[in-house]
Amino acid sequence: MMIKKKTASSRPVKRTSYGKSESRSSEGPKKRTSFGKSESFKSDRPEKSVSYEKTEGSKSDRTEKRATYGKKEDKGAERRSPSTLERRPRRPFGESRPSPVSKVKRHEVAEEPRRHEESRHDVIYGINPVMEAFKAGRGIEKVVLAEGRSGKEVEEIINLARGRNIKVSFEPREALTRLSRTQGHQGVVAIVAAGRYATLEEILKKAKGSGESPFLLILDGIQDPQNLGAIIRSAVCSGVHGVIIPKDRAVGLTSSVDKASAGAMEYMPVVKVTNIAQTLDELKKEGLWIIGTEGKAKANLYSADFKGAIGLVVGSEGEGIRPLVAKKCDILVSIPIKGRVSSLNASAAAAVVMYEVVRQRSTK
Repeated sequence: MMIKKKTASSRPVKRTSYGKSESRSSEGPKKRTSFGKSESFKSDRPEKSVSYEKTEGSKSDRTEKRATYGKKEDKGAERRSPSTLERRPRRPFGESRPSPVSKVKRHEVAEEPRRHEESRHDVIYGINPVMEAFKAGRGIEKVVLAEGRSGKEVEEIINLARGRNIKVSFEPREALTRLSRTQGHQGVVAIVAAGRYATLEEILKKAKGSGESPFLLILDGIQDPQNLGAIIRSAVCSGVHGVIIPKDRAVGLTSSVDKASAGAMEYMPVVKVTNIAQTLDELKKEGLWIIGTEGKAKANLYSADFKGAIGLVVGSEGEGIRPLVAKKCDILVSIPIKGRVSSLNASAAAAVVMYEVVRQRSTK
């Protein structure tokens, strides 16, 4: 049996789509056209040339591989090169990342934008609404008029305010716009209290008619609405008959105070007076013993007698009782402080003293 030896010319025959056969040559792969013709495959993509260049400025002598296609240059290669990047120095171990705020001065960060001093009060704006508020007997604390505002109605508002000893001030129109949050204020804005103020005669009558020894609370310049609201709430719980606050340099009965008191402001008569020192003299004439709280006082809180008719004086945040008011007090007492903090919050200090009064009066 003879075996036919394959030769180089006997290669497999490739059949085209039209039935024609042709020998596969070594010219390379064929590309089929849309007309069935075959042609050698040639790529339109430029040949890839690879070049190596040494990177300067690096710590090691490693080479950087840069690839270019045809004649086009990679413009971003130089930009992405580590040699062209500005490297940040490494932070020492354990050092935290600097905060963006640390570059700003401390007082610039902590300081908040200043707001109008009456921004948290309730306001009435417009000529007719303010006039009606005076006629209805609303508790108006202050009247703010635009600079240059005049007229018959404005003069009448000024006379009504001065007749009731209400402060009147003239400010730019921008201040009235911020205060009323509208430009339709007509140059007249009234600051009104969220609650009704009582009189000194009313709280004295209430104290004498309760069958208990009068217990009044005098606040000398509390400026924080949260503190005033908390103090009023503690006063209601401890059985205080009335609270006295100054007219100037102190917060009044605002919606913020009402919220902080959790509604207790509705059950506590509050009196606003022009002069605290003169009011203390009037209370002394009514038989009240005036006791002031002072951090530097030598007398201890628990050594004082609170069983009789008393007027308890609590100072403002930070400054405490003013010197003239302190001189009007019959005795000054201090709260013992055992920790490293030098004093209590104004509302906390007032609550401590008020409940010492409750403790002594409930003990037979």
